[in-house]
Amino acid sequence: MENMTSIRGYVLMNDHQEYLLFLKHLDKVKGYKYKKSEEMTYIPVSTRFSKYCKEESPLFIESKRIEEGEIHYRDFKDASAIFIKSDELKQYQSISLLVYDKYQ
Repeated sequence: MENMTSIRGYVLMNDHQEYLLFLKHLDKVKGYKYKKSEEMTYIPVSTRFSKYCKEESPLFIESKRIEEGEIHYRDFKDASAIFIKSDELKQYQSISLLVYDKYQ
């Protein structure tokens, strides 16, 4: 893969890795009836705070590097998520410790 865009810090999952995911049921418009296949449709609760993998680490990147186009997929493909704010990175790291302690 040569090009990949990360929306709000989300990074694609890698093959042969085990992830803990936090999902919510896909919301529907009032009055809409789910089709049979849609009844089991879920989406991440958040772009960055819904996926955890012990073998991957979050990546802090200076926003300047992103704005200048210096970041390539190879730079973050093995990261669990991308952060440009240190307080959000710390929050993710704190949550990940709780997640790993409870679920693994």
